[in-house]
Amino acid sequence: MASHLSSRKPPRNRSGSGEARQGGLLPDKNIYVEKVVRMKFWKLGLTFVSYVVIAVVLGAIVGCGADGMRSVTGTVQYPDGQPLPAGGHVVFESAQGSFDAYTQDDGSYTLKAPPGDYRVLFVPPSAPLPLDANGEVLPGAQPPKPLAHPRYAAFDTSGLTYTVKDSNDNVFDIVVEKFD
Repeated sequence: MASHLSSRKPPRNRSGSGEARQGGLLPDKNIYVEKVVRMKFWKLGLTFVSYVVIAVVLGAIVGCGADGMRSVTGTVQYPDGQPLPAGGHVVFESAQGSFDAYTQDDGSYTLKAPPGDYRVLFVPPSAPLPLDANGEVLPGAQPPKPLAHPRYAAFDTSGLTYTVKDSNDNVFDIVVEKFD
């Protein structure tokens, strides 16, 4: 008998007083209110749990390093420790793809890459042509020598390989020879 009472509202007293009739034909008003309140809290609790589950799943997908990328930093410099000028192109390549960065004024670079083994190349910035006082290229000026040996500009000849670890402690200083 209790199951059919929980699925429908109790009939109203014709007198309009809202009290149940005597004789036990209608459930106690307090029990009905208690059931409604329990159902609302149950639904509220279920909704809260749903939001918590969604937040945890989204947090795992979007944040917390879920993309698998790791920070890679370093400097590009000559053997004497002098950094190369800004604008050099550093490229890390693996089966997972290519990841690159440009050097800053101090020779530093920063990029993001997933953990793994990489072949690395470095293309130095172009050396400026000699200019006169008006900013014009000097007549008969020869293009300047590259700032680093051309072998660093190809994966097969650079000789540069690095392993990006599954941490953000990946510092790779690239030492390049001058082209004489």
